[in-house]
Order: sequence, then structure tokens, then C-alpha cells
Amino acid sequence: MLIIGVSWVTFFLKDYTRRIEVAAGNLLLFIAFSFSLAEDYPRLGYLTLLDVIMATTFFVNVLVVIYNVWLKRMEMNGQEKQADQIDSYMDWIYPLAYLVPLGIAVVLFF
Repeated sequence: MLIIGVSWVTFFLKDYTRRIEVAAGNLLLFIAFSFSLAEDYPRLGYLTLLDVIMATTFFVNVLVVIYNVWLKRMEMNGQEKQADQIDSYMDWIYPLAYLVPLGIAVVLFF
């Protein structure tokens, strides 16, 4: 939850360069966290709910980095107003990027 929370907080920063730095750092933190837990996972031949949660978290964190780079490029190309408008919607769409896939996973696993 902390990794997801830090990723969401970046959406409320106005400096896109800082957002990219924080999002990339958060992605590296997630990778380190995954490696630290890898030895404790049981070796199973099928996906578990935890595998789906970790994969979804990684995928969405990668999308956050790409999204922030895209907004920075828009800003550099003089499309600041459009970038701000898109960003204002994504501030609140972002939590759905986790809730929908994780909700689907919970339904499928239980």
C-alpha cells in the first residue's frame, strides 16, 4: 500500500521533472522490495493472488513513469495547458487503475 500511495502522491506535484524522479525512484523501490521477498515465496507452478497483486503494482508503476515523461514532453512542446487538463483527470482515475484489475483478480481467485 505504501508503494501505491507514494506513486499516487506524485500526481499532486506540479513539477513534472520531480514527478519523474519520484516515480522512477518508487519503481526502483518496488523492484528492490520484490527481490527481498523473492526468497520467501513458495515455488508454485501457478499464479497466486499475491503474484497478480505484485504484477499489477509493477505494471501500473511503469505506466506512471511513462505517463509523467509524456506530460513532461507535452510541457516542453508548449502544451502545458493540455498537460494540466489531462493531469487533473488522472489524479482521480489513477486509483481505479489499481482497484479495477485487483477487483477482477479477487473475483477470479475467490
